[in-house]
Amino acid sequence: MSIVEKKEQHRRSILKAALFVFARHGFENTKLHQIAVKSKVGKGTIYNYFRDKVALYQAVVSETMEQLFHVIVARSDIVDNPLQSLTAAIIATFEFFEESPDRYVIYLRYFSDTATSSKKSKVPIVFLNLSIFEPKIRECKAKGFLKPPEAEAEDFVLSFLGIINSFLFRWFSSRKTYDFRAKIPIIAKIFSHGTYKHD
Repeated sequence: MSIVEKKEQHRRSILKAALFVFARHGFENTKLHQIAVKSKVGKGTIYNYFRDKVALYQAVVSETMEQLFHVIVARSDIVDNPLQSLTAAIIATFEFFEESPDRYVIYLRYFSDTATSSKKSKVPIVFLNLSIFEPKIRECKAKGFLKPPEAEAEDFVLSFLGIINSFLFRWFSSRKTYDFRAKIPIIAKIFSHGTYKHD
Protein backbone atom coordinates (compact mmCIF):
# COMPACT_ATOMS: atom_id res chain seq x y z
CA MET A 1 0.00 0.00 0.00
CA SER A 2 1.38 3.40 -1.00
CA ILE A 3 1.68 6.34 1.41
CA VAL A 4 -1.14 8.14 -0.40
CA GLU A 5 -3.43 5.11 -0.10
CA LYS A 6 -2.55 4.69 3.57
CA LYS A 7 -3.35 8.36 4.26
CA GLU A 8 -6.69 8.05 2.51
CA GLN A 9 -7.44 4.88 4.49
CA HIS A 10 -6.72 6.73 7.74
CA ARG A 11 -8.91 9.64 6.69
CA ARG A 12 -11.78 7.32 5.75
CA SER A 13 -11.42 5.46 9.04
CA ILE A 14 -11.50 8.72 11.03
CA LEU A 15 -14.58 9.99 9.20
CA LYS A 16 -16.41 6.69 9.68
CA ALA A 17 -15.60 6.65 13.39
CA ALA A 18 -16.53 10.32 13.75
CA LEU A 19 -19.93 9.69 12.18
CA PHE A 20 -20.57 6.89 14.68
CA VAL A 21 -19.40 8.86 17.75
CA PHE A 22 -20.96 12.23 16.85
CA ALA A 23 -24.29 10.52 16.15
CA ARG A 24 -24.33 8.97 19.61
CA HIS A 25 -22.90 11.75 21.75
CA GLY A 26 -23.54 14.97 19.84
CA PHE A 27 -20.92 17.58 19.06
CA GLU A 28 -20.39 19.02 22.54
CA ASN A 29 -20.14 15.67 24.35
CA THR A 30 -17.80 14.04 21.85
CA LYS A 31 -14.09 13.92 22.63
CA LEU A 32 -11.48 13.42 19.94
CA HIS A 33 -9.91 10.57 21.89
CA GLN A 34 -13.22 8.65 21.53
CA ILE A 35 -12.96 9.00 17.77
CA ALA A 36 -9.29 8.04 17.86
CA VAL A 37 -10.09 4.85 19.77
CA LYS A 38 -12.96 3.98 17.43
CA SER A 39 -10.87 4.60 14.31
CA LYS A 40 -7.82 2.83 15.80
CA VAL A 41 -5.45 5.73 15.20
CA GLY A 42 -3.62 8.01 17.60
CA LYS A 43 -5.32 11.25 18.63
CA GLY A 44 -2.44 13.17 17.05
CA THR A 45 -3.15 11.49 13.73
CA ILE A 46 -6.59 13.11 13.63
CA TYR A 47 -4.92 16.54 13.69
CA ASN A 48 -2.91 15.57 10.60
CA TYR A 49 -6.20 15.51 8.67
CA PHE A 50 -8.51 17.91 10.51
CA ARG A 51 -7.67 21.21 12.21
CA ASP A 52 -9.95 20.62 15.20
CA LYS A 53 -13.21 18.98 16.27
CA VAL A 54 -15.31 21.57 14.42
CA ALA A 55 -13.48 20.89 11.15
CA LEU A 56 -13.93 17.14 11.62
CA TYR A 57 -17.64 17.55 12.37
CA GLN A 58 -18.15 19.76 9.33
CA ALA A 59 -16.30 17.21 7.18
CA VAL A 60 -18.67 14.47 8.40
CA VAL A 61 -21.71 16.63 7.58
CA SER A 62 -20.36 17.71 4.19
CA GLU A 63 -19.54 14.14 3.20
CA THR A 64 -22.99 12.95 4.30
CA MET A 65 -24.72 15.63 2.23
CA GLU A 66 -22.51 15.05 -0.80
CA GLN A 67 -23.13 11.30 -0.67
CA LEU A 68 -26.87 11.94 -0.43
CA PHE A 69 -26.65 14.34 -3.38
CA HIS A 70 -24.91 11.77 -5.60
CA VAL A 71 -27.31 8.98 -4.60
CA ILE A 72 -30.36 11.11 -5.42
CA VAL A 73 -28.95 12.35 -8.72
CA ALA A 74 -28.00 8.82 -9.80
CA ARG A 75 -31.45 7.46 -8.94
CA SER A 76 -33.62 10.29 -10.26
CA ASP A 77 -31.70 11.02 -13.47
CA ILE A 78 -32.59 7.64 -14.98
CA VAL A 79 -36.30 8.53 -14.81
CA ASP A 80 -37.62 10.70 -17.66
CA ASN A 81 -40.89 11.87 -16.11
CA PRO A 82 -40.07 14.76 -13.73
CA LEU A 83 -42.79 13.87 -11.23
CA GLN A 84 -41.71 10.23 -11.16
CA SER A 85 -38.12 11.36 -10.71
CA LEU A 86 -39.18 13.20 -7.54
CA THR A 87 -40.64 9.94 -6.25
CA ALA A 88 -37.33 8.26 -7.08
CA ALA A 89 -35.57 11.01 -5.14
CA ILE A 90 -37.76 10.35 -2.09
CA ILE A 91 -36.99 6.63 -2.26
CA ALA A 92 -33.26 7.31 -2.63
CA THR A 93 -33.30 9.70 0.34
CA PHE A 94 -35.09 7.22 2.56
CA GLU A 95 -32.87 4.28 1.58
CA PHE A 96 -29.76 6.41 2.16
CA PHE A 97 -30.77 7.10 5.76
CA GLU A 98 -32.25 3.63 6.27
CA GLU A 99 -28.87 2.12 5.36
CA SER A 100 -27.19 4.25 8.05
CA PRO A 101 -29.49 5.97 10.57
CA ASP A 102 -26.35 7.66 11.98
CA ARG A 103 -26.34 9.79 8.82
CA TYR A 104 -29.84 11.00 9.64
CA VAL A 105 -28.85 11.90 13.21
CA ILE A 106 -25.95 14.01 11.88
CA TYR A 107 -28.20 15.58 9.24
CA LEU A 108 -30.87 16.39 11.82
CA ARG A 109 -28.55 17.74 14.50
CA TYR A 110 -26.41 19.91 12.29
CA PHE A 111 -29.07 22.51 11.57
CA SER A 112 -30.12 22.82 15.21
CA ASP A 113 -26.70 22.63 16.85
CA THR A 114 -25.55 26.14 17.76
CA ALA A 115 -22.31 24.92 19.30
CA THR A 116 -20.63 23.73 16.12
CA SER A 117 -19.84 27.06 14.48
CA SER A 118 -21.31 30.25 13.11
CA LYS A 119 -24.33 30.37 10.85
CA LYS A 120 -22.09 31.34 7.93
CA SER A 121 -20.42 27.93 7.96
CA LYS A 122 -23.82 26.25 7.65
CA VAL A 123 -24.75 28.16 4.49
CA PRO A 124 -22.94 25.87 1.99
CA ILE A 125 -24.65 22.82 3.52
CA VAL A 126 -28.04 24.52 3.32
CA PHE A 127 -27.52 25.36 -0.33
CA LEU A 128 -26.34 21.81 -1.08
CA ASN A 129 -29.53 20.60 0.61
CA LEU A 130 -31.60 22.84 -1.67
CA SER A 131 -29.63 22.00 -4.80
CA ILE A 132 -30.33 18.28 -4.39
CA PHE A 133 -33.92 18.68 -5.51
CA GLU A 134 -34.01 22.02 -7.31
CA PRO A 135 -33.24 20.88 -10.90
CA LYS A 136 -36.08 18.34 -11.02
CA ILE A 137 -38.52 20.64 -9.27
CA ARG A 138 -37.61 23.48 -11.62
CA GLU A 139 -38.33 21.11 -14.53
CA CYS A 140 -41.70 20.15 -13.03
CA LYS A 141 -42.56 23.82 -12.63
CA ALA A 142 -41.53 24.67 -16.19
CA LYS A 143 -43.81 21.93 -17.52
CA GLY A 144 -46.76 23.20 -15.49
CA PHE A 145 -46.94 20.19 -13.17
CA LEU A 146 -46.82 22.31 -10.02
CA LYS A 147 -49.07 25.04 -8.70
CA PRO A 148 -49.45 27.88 -7.91
CA PRO A 149 -47.62 29.08 -11.04
CA GLU A 150 -46.52 32.32 -9.34
CA ALA A 151 -44.48 30.42 -6.75
CA GLU A 152 -40.72 30.29 -7.32
CA ALA A 153 -38.78 27.05 -7.70
CA GLU A 154 -37.16 27.57 -4.29
CA ASP A 155 -40.62 27.78 -2.69
CA PHE A 156 -41.43 24.33 -4.04
CA VAL A 157 -38.03 22.98 -2.98
CA LEU A 158 -38.54 24.19 0.58
CA SER A 159 -42.06 22.73 0.66
CA PHE A 160 -40.77 19.44 -0.70
CA LEU A 161 -37.98 19.28 1.87
CA GLY A 162 -40.43 20.14 4.63
CA ILE A 163 -42.73 17.27 3.71
CA ILE A 164 -39.90 14.74 3.33
CA ASN A 165 -38.16 15.80 6.53
CA SER A 166 -41.39 15.55 8.53
CA PHE A 167 -42.02 12.00 7.34
CA LEU A 168 -38.34 11.08 7.89
CA PHE A 169 -38.49 12.36 11.46
CA ARG A 170 -41.64 10.30 12.06
CA TRP A 171 -39.85 7.23 10.67
CA PHE A 172 -36.71 7.81 12.71
CA SER A 173 -38.57 8.33 15.98
CA SER A 174 -40.51 5.08 15.61
CA ARG A 175 -38.67 2.91 13.10
CA LYS A 176 -40.06 -0.37 14.47
CA THR A 177 -43.67 0.57 13.92
CA TYR A 178 -43.63 3.14 11.10
CA ASP A 179 -43.35 2.07 7.47
CA PHE A 180 -41.83 5.01 5.61
CA ARG A 181 -41.65 3.07 2.36
CA ALA A 182 -45.43 2.61 2.34
CA LYS A 183 -45.82 6.39 2.70
CA ILE A 184 -43.71 7.32 -0.33
CA PRO A 185 -46.63 7.37 -2.83
CA ILE A 186 -48.61 9.49 -0.35
CA ILE A 187 -45.72 11.94 0.09
CA ALA A 188 -45.42 12.34 -3.69
CA LYS A 189 -49.17 12.81 -4.06
CA ILE A 190 -49.37 15.42 -1.30
CA PHE A 191 -46.57 17.40 -2.90
CA SER A 192 -47.85 17.19 -6.48
CA HIS A 193 -51.59 17.51 -5.78
CA GLY A 194 -51.80 19.30 -2.43
CA THR A 195 -54.24 18.58 0.38
CA TYR A 196 -57.10 20.96 -0.39
CA LYS A 197 -60.08 19.43 -2.15
CA HIS A 198 -61.32 21.73 -4.90
CA ASP A 199 -64.93 21.67 -6.07
